[in-house]
Amino acid sequence: MCIRDRYQRRVRDSTFMRRFMSQSASSVIQTAASGSHAVQSQPKLVLGVAGLNASGKSSVCAHLKKAHNAVGMSLSDALRAELKKRNVDESREALRLVGNEMRREHGNGVLATKVLELMDDPERVYVIDSIRHPDEVAALRAGAREFHLVAVECDTAVRYERLRARGRAGDSGASLEEFKAAEAKEMDGGKDGSGQMLGAVLALADVRFANDTTEEALGKAVDQWLKEKNE
Repeated sequence: MCIRDRYQRRVRDSTFMRRFMSQSASSVIQTAASGSHAVQSQPKLVLGVAGLNASGKSSVCAHLKKAHNAVGMSLSDALRAELKKRNVDESREALRLVGNEMRREHGNGVLATKVLELMDDPERVYVIDSIRHPDEVAALRAGAREFHLVAVECDTAVRYERLRARGRAGDSGASLEEFKAAEAKEMDGGKDGSGQMLGAVLALADVRFANDTTEEALGKAVDQWLKEKNE
């Protein structure tokens, strides 16, 4: 069974959804609503982009920035801002450690709440990637006047070949089975639910785009959805 089928099957299990959403979502919403991001400063539209590795998330974000003048941000921006505040040099390990610390101390939605605080123009459209936990989705929904979660989907074999072709450090050497095994670790958050939970995030998507062909086709699909949404 492929990873996409696995999370779709789990979505249909109401026990699965209650486990991840019933206790934490309300507290995330309360935190976002009561924080420094007041209602009058909420951005008018935030589009969250989620997807598995090499599915085309960055392509969607790049299109929205170029074609629709959106401001691109990543939840990792909150980690970088925290490192800068602490005068700590940025590295992959430093980002991981400060992220774990922030989630333990402030809850799993903290990165989304921090990124909302960086949105300084209430009339701009923002597009956010690196969404990997349902509490982050809940915080973004609470912190924007309008929020939509966009899922980008693509066949596993196609994504694997894209990963190999882009040649990033650590990408090209993995076998297809290693690629699948690494993704499986990002899906369910571990025993305490504090890790990445992409399966639960993708289950919450408001709209889904298939990206098995070209970036041009993907961009046209995004444009059509935005046109219909605004009519």
